[in-house]
Amino acid sequence: MTDHSNSNSNSNSNSNSNSKGNGSGWLLSELEKTAGVEFAVLVSADGVLQAHTGELDIDYAEKLAAVAATLRGASRAYAQEAGGEGVRQVLIETVTHIALITQAGENAMLVVKTDGPDADMGVVSEATHRLASRVGRELAVAARSTSSTKAPTA
Repeated sequence: MTDHSNSNSNSNSNSNSNSKGNGSGWLLSELEKTAGVEFAVLVSADGVLQAHTGELDIDYAEKLAAVAATLRGASRAYAQEAGGEGVRQVLIETVTHIALITQAGENAMLVVKTDGPDADMGVVSEATHRLASRVGRELAVAARSTSSTKAPTA
């Protein structure tokens, strides 16, 4: 298993309590206590890291945020083409773990990684959905506003 934890506890750039993208990390700590959960990441719909659990390295968390947004976009495209009428969650089963990407408030999603391939996804999914429902307003991420000015033409 690859260690993506923050090994430098004196670094301000990776400090769990004050780092970029972890203002709501405390909301996710309950999910991290769930049996089978290794970590969770809160991501805006456009792939910007909003929060992460534990001592997860900020660079790794930002990479996961970008990948999650890409997977969400691909799953939405699939649903549109296949008549799925929207996506509730994305489940990825790898050799070493399972990942769940689910809606968590408006314009946000939770990425949850299990601690192994045999994690009880019923328990993990229930805890993920319970958190998303209970604190959906607090987890909501405002959509990025677009500038009213036109882009320069070439």
